[in-house]
Amino acid sequence: MAKYSYKFKRKLVIEYLSTNISYNQLSRKYNIPNSSVIKSWVHNYNTFGKDALLRRESKKIYTYEFKLNAVELYLTTELSQTDVCKAIGITNVSMLCRWINEFHTGGCAALKKGRATCYG
Repeated sequence: MAKYSYKFKRKLVIEYLSTNISYNQLSRKYNIPNSSVIKSWVHNYNTFGKDALLRRESKKIYTYEFKLNAVELYLTTELSQTDVCKAIGITNVSMLCRWINEFHTGGCAALKKGRATCYG
């Protein structure tokens, strides 16, 4: 079961956007240990829409090709990481950042999680 429901997250996002209350004040008001959680909900809501607050049923597994395309899109364009995520449909910018770091550290083979071949 999700720690926070879609309805609850949306309520907090709407409250933040429609008032002058800060992330810290909201986290204290609703007993949320870390205000950065609310900040990420607001960011995802503003960037990807209300569906970004929905909890996925299962962990999404991304293919090597998808990861490589995402990294190449970021490296070969002037798009920000957020814009790349929006373009490819992922809400977790830190995941793209991790893929980019893995690519810089270990090349495209690092995106394959243990497979040694690299195309391109």
